[in-house]
Amino acid sequence: MPRKARVDVIRGIQAVGYLTEIDTTHLLNLPKLTIESNLINSMAFGLGSGTGLILELRMLADRPTHIAEFGEFELAGEAWGVDWWAEEESPIYKFYTGLDFPRDAVLNHRLGKQGLVKPEIPMEGLLLGRCQRSVPTDLRPFFLSARLSIVDSFQTCHRGELSMRFDTEFGVTLPRRASSLFEPADSIYERPSRGGADLENNEPRARNLPSPEGRAQRHAE
Repeated sequence: MPRKARVDVIRGIQAVGYLTEIDTTHLLNLPKLTIESNLINSMAFGLGSGTGLILELRMLADRPTHIAEFGEFELAGEAWGVDWWAEEESPIYKFYTGLDFPRDAVLNHRLGKQGLVKPEIPMEGLLLGRCQRSVPTDLRPFFLSARLSIVDSFQTCHRGELSMRFDTEFGVTLPRRASSLFEPADSIYERPSRGGADLENNEPRARNLPSPEGRAQRHAE
């Protein structure tokens, strides 16, 4: 019987109330995923009224396994509901008017077939997140300890202890809205985030630029 089929059978038996007092984890022969973070390049920073996260991660597995989902981020024992958004086509990731992150360096879309971790080939890169909560003032001067959960293709949840810093000078700002037809928004590449302030939806915005006829008419006036 294939390994995944054995896993499903055992879990099915447990679901109806049998074997609930027996720890069968070691019998399932499931992969073990180790999650490590680089303290120097991992940070939390203010993003409007919320928080942005940049986590440099290194993941190792004792056997081939696929990442199915980047899960909960916990700080001070509380789940933060972070949005690990995935860009489907864009060659870059960015936090509004902040730095550009090349797609090849980002982990957010490395899921399913693209999220294979092998024992001899650790997966490394940046995990970018945003949320509506802000880091408490009393934690900001210090290094932060957090926890990240990652779910694999067997629906096993792996947890890693992370260390990061709060960076007050990272310099990410939110885009301003265009006040008129002739005033462009800050960037044509900005994508509103759940952590942003005064944002109504998650649709990309473009510059509102006047047509040549409109510019000519404006100068004539």
